[in-house]
Amino acid sequence: MRPDEPVAAAQMPPPLPVVEAAADPFAEISLQNGLAVRVSMIASGLGVLLLGVAGVAGNGALQSFASLLLALGSGFFAVYLYRLRSGKPLSVLSGARLGWITGVFSFLIVLVLMTLTFLALSDPTVRSAMQKEMEKAGRPGDFQMLDQPAELVLGVATIFVTLAMMGSVGGAMGAKLLGGEEPRP
Repeated sequence: MRPDEPVAAAQMPPPLPVVEAAADPFAEISLQNGLAVRVSMIASGLGVLLLGVAGVAGNGALQSFASLLLALGSGFFAVYLYRLRSGKPLSVLSGARLGWITGVFSFLIVLVLMTLTFLALSDPTVRSAMQKEMEKAGRPGDFQMLDQPAELVLGVATIFVTLAMMGSVGGAMGAKLLGGEEPRP
């Protein structure tokens, strides 16, 4: 074939397939999104730290209220950090997902701390000293749950639901209040 000879249509290569633009790595909030996981870990760690501080002070009703507010605030803070790092707005559903992930991480941190506490309380001297301190604080009934496994399991399940749901609500509120919906294609 000579360079000046026209090319027949049959000899033309097929057109290249159309490749759609790669998905935005920030668009999907899940455990696959590294930024979402990092932000959730930071927010949940800070929330559990503040929860521990709130647990030391105050009575039972104040502690319960503080726990709910901190779980809500952790989800909100996760959305704030995510928006700060990515520069992209989140939909309410994405904010709720990010808050839920934060709540699950918060639960895992609390579960590890509870396990370490239960291991320490397996020593009779530590248990009696802790029981005396709880009686001084006016909360002698807190140790009764340790002797009733069904109540203990129910308490752990309640903690999970509370942290996950309140984190999710906080994340949804954060997405709504901090900047609206993502543009729809």
